[in-house]
Amino acid sequence: MPGHSPVLRLYWLSVRLLVVLLGTLAVATFSLSAFALAPLHSWLLYGDWRFWRHWHNFPRLTRQVRRVAFKLAREPDYRGMTAFMSASDWLGPPMSAPDRSLVTVRADWPHAAGTCGSCGRCCTEIGCPSFDPRSKLCASYDSPFWRYFPCGRYPATQAQIDYYGCPKWAMLADALAMEEAGREKVRAAAPPLR
Repeated sequence: MPGHSPVLRLYWLSVRLLVVLLGTLAVATFSLSAFALAPLHSWLLYGDWRFWRHWHNFPRLTRQVRRVAFKLAREPDYRGMTAFMSASDWLGPPMSAPDRSLVTVRADWPHAAGTCGSCGRCCTEIGCPSFDPRSKLCASYDSPFWRYFPCGRYPATQAQIDYYGCPKWAMLADALAMEEAGREKVRAAAPPLR
């Protein structure tokens, strides 16, 4: 990745691996480790060290980690559109918005460009426990988890926009051409089916 030092990329990777390790540990211990490390989990997931404000969500978040892992394992469509399938995603900088060289706000989007308005489809489709359906707000918004994982960079592909039926974002033509070229490269490298 041009412009970023190897030390910085290694730091970003280590933060992501720590979050994956903590999530795996929470699943393996049925949330007990999340309670034992409550301030750390609270800060990573909510950007708030005051764990007593968020501890009630730990079991639901642990179930969500398990549910997403099963979706990744069983659903090729979900796995294919999910960000974080390449090394560049794991080594890239944290983000609080999608890469605007890839996407643009649709002309027919009725809300301000910096808001999701009353949508929340990407959150409700996967049943994210951090999303409040009444307020249409995410409790994890702009937390370290949000910035380091797919939420903060959503959408990154046309497949994500299609999967969630996102009414806000559209891929830019150049980005769609690069995405298709990448798929063609994968198809060409894959062995033929018999």
